Amino acid sequence: MAGISRHSPGCSCCQGDPPDPPPPPPSDCCDDCSDSFPGTLWTGEFDVTFSGFTDSTDCDKCDFLNGTFTLQCIGGNSLCVAARHDLPTNYVPGATCYYGVSFNDYIGDRMCSSSELDEDTGYTTYKSFGWSALVLARYKIDDGVELGTEWRLHIGYKMELSLTETVLDDEGNPVIRGEFNGKCDDFYYYHEMYHNYPSQCGLHSGHTFSKFEDIGTISVNYGGEVATTSFTDWCSASGSVVVEAVEV
Repeated sequence: MAGISRHSPGCSCCQGDPPDPPPPPPSDCCDDCSDSFPGTLWTGEFDVTFSGFTDSTDCDKCDFLNGTFTLQCIGGNSLCVAARHDLPTNYVPGATCYYGVSFNDYIGDRMCSSSELDEDTGYTTYKSFGWSALVLARYKIDDGVELGTEWRLHIGYKMELSLTETVLDDEGNPVIRGEFNGKCDDFYYYHEMYHNYPSQCGLHSGHTFSKFEDIGTISVNYGGEVATTSFTDWCSASGSVVVEAVEV
């Protein structure tokens, strides 16, 4: 699996040796790439490229992710992914930088759904899956011996499932009742560096990012019936996934 590297158009990031020890980062540490900051350790953009996501028999939107996306500094992570909720072990609070992109185009280009009515039970099973955003996060970590950096490329998605029925209330109005479930976290690639914190300049295409885990399965139980959906309903698990920077 390839790595992900710094992409800094319009400035000369990391030219020359940074000071030792490096100075503390600016208050907005991923949005300062100028001669005024010693060593020019920071950049405002990353380009990431995905490949190897293939469609399943039930969904032709999985490969939306295949391609190149430019991630820009987003300060405190305004995108709705797991980045602020699933922190690394030995994470040091208050030292995180975020770069991201939100998929704001027509949702039909990146979402699949299905609805099936069971005539015997009257229950409707609804399933959906869609991509939402990308966030590259730089976390400061301390293993008790030395300071380091863990980079995580969070892949935002939303997978939902419901098992419902329509009944009439006392006044004869239709009411939908049932069980609902959803999942939108724990899907990211990561890389750890335990030298030269903050390691901004050490992130390059020679470093390998490892996948944390697949998205997995969610289920609901209603009226004695069970419904499930998993990542493999929407995307094929075969093939490889490559994450790399695109040089210009």
